[in-house]
Parts: sequence; C-alpha cells; structure tokens
Amino acid sequence: MTKKKGGNKEYNNGSIKCELDALQKNVVRNFLPHHLISGLFGQAGSAKDFMQLYYAVQQVLSKEASKIVCIKPLTTIGDSVGFLSGSLEDKVAPHKQSFIDNLEVILGRDGARAFLNSKKFEFQPATFLRGNTFGNDETGKVIVILSEAQNMTLHELISVTTRVSENSQLLINGDPLQSDIKKSGLNDFLHIMKGVEEFKYLELGDEYQRRSKLIIKINRLYREFLFPSVKPKTKESKWNQTKTF
Repeated sequence: MTKKKGGNKEYNNGSIKCELDALQKNVVRNFLPHHLISGLFGQAGSAKDFMQLYYAVQQVLSKEASKIVCIKPLTTIGDSVGFLSGSLEDKVAPHKQSFIDNLEVILGRDGARAFLNSKKFEFQPATFLRGNTFGNDETGKVIVILSEAQNMTLHELISVTTRVSENSQLLINGDPLQSDIKKSGLNDFLHIMKGVEEFKYLELGDEYQRRSKLIIKINRLYREFLFPSVKPKTKESKWNQTKTF
C-alpha cells in the first residue's frame, strides 16, 4: 500500500489516506464484497488483516455497513494470556493495537482517532463471544473480522461462524503455519466449510508478501521442514498460488 497522493475518485470520501497495490485492489474489489463468509490465508506479512480492514472501512464510510467488529484470540507465542501480568484490559491492548495501527495507515492518525471515537469500531476477544449475534439489530450491516484463526479450536471457530446473521458479513484470516496453540482447528474448519456455498477463501502466495524477501525465504524453509515429503514450492503449489475467484 502507498500514501494517497490525490483525487482518486474511488477513494475520494475524504478519509482514506492510502492506496492499495494492484493485487490488493483485486481482492478488495472483486473477492471480499461477494461472499457472506470469506477467508484470506497466508504467511505473515501478506496484508491479510489490512485488506479486510480496508474493505470494512470503505463499507462503513460509504454507509454500506454501520460497524466493524474485530475479533482475535487472546493467545501469545508459547504462553497463555492468563499468565500475563495486568488487568484484562492490559492483556487485550496488544491484540487490539494491531488493528489500530492499520486504521492509522488507512485513515491517518487523526482520522483513525475520530473513527474509533465514533463507535464504528469494536474489538472483542474471542473468549467472550458466547451469546452474541452479529448484526442482530436495526443499526445496519455489521462486518466482523476474525483475525489469527489458526489460534482457535474447531469449536471456537464454529461458535464464531454461527453467530453471523443475514445482516452481517464475516471475514476470516490466518496463517496455518503459525499456530500458537497445541491443537488448531483451522484445517478441520476449512474441511467442514467446503460444504457451505456461502463460504469462499483465498490462499495468498509469496507475491502478496509486503515485509521483505527474507520472510518469504524463511517461511519457505519452514514449510519444507514441516512437510519434507512435499515438493519444493512452484506455481502449481497450493502454498504459492492464489486461488481464482
């Protein structure tokens, strides 16, 4: 993504401060709007959260949606959030901050602050979703972003998915190679959801990497270590190929 330089009509709503690159625009324009439940899965640095949040902000600013709800499991690398010091708010803050950082890129610091103060953005730890139904009121469409789905059990993923109403849209993302829990339910969830017509997902390849080429190399070596029987990644590999839509 790049800083916005001028009057691009598509983003000329007075608030969005950056532009997407060609690959990201394709996802935001041609994939995310068309599915009640959708997923973006790929390595760290492929802008999964960013693209979904960008789309959601666009929807709110254009009044196609009334609110964004961001959900993330409260897990940390190699530890449980329950063992971290501080109050629940202290434990939640680092997980919420990644969304705020992306909002500041999309809207600018002042715009992000105004957006947060308008109550159009809500963060919910995945732990406390029991009983919630998203979009189950007359306030308008709610866009739900479920981040780091690889850190949830199958039961948790199904619990979130079944809280989506017809007046909401669920965007899921994750990296199957970076689970911080012993038994991730993501692969089983994707297998189950093959039977749901309203659910589609993309696997984002190396071409979506926005951090550095070094990360691509490390991730490729890590995959080969985990799956030694799999041939080196080529354009035909599901890990290096973006599914069409």
